[in-house]
Amino acid sequence: MTLLAIMKRFRIQIMLSILTLTIGVFAVWLAKYDSNIYPVEFSELMRESKNYDGKIVEIKASFLQGFEAMFLTGKDHKEAKMEYPNINEVISAKCLLAEESCRKVFDSLHESQERQEKITVIGRYRDSEYQEYDGYIHKIEILEVKP
Repeated sequence: MTLLAIMKRFRIQIMLSILTLTIGVFAVWLAKYDSNIYPVEFSELMRESKNYDGKIVEIKASFLQGFEAMFLTGKDHKEAKMEYPNINEVISAKCLLAEESCRKVFDSLHESQERQEKITVIGRYRDSEYQEYDGYIHKIEILEVKP
């Protein structure tokens, strides 16, 4: 074999290796990304939180807004207290959509709070994310709100 043939063969092997690696990384990403929506009771989400980490969930909850935080809780508005919510009974809510979409989401949440009604929230759930002052808290990135 000539040096040119060896180099050509080596180049083909490198290209195949890169292609295989790319396909493998994409397959792992697809396996991790779950676009299904999981309807779940709020109490079950709190009990089985590890099972829903990173998944899109649909929950019925009450919205609470304090001075620096917004939460969802499974309790009715009359039972829920914003002053010092039990961190194990609430989910910290945030919106990562475009500004106009987030405004609509939070308008719907505020309306449900004024009416003292629970609202259906769809969002990507994050289990027990560490916060410097609060410790481990549950989080949801709100994608949609239904009345």
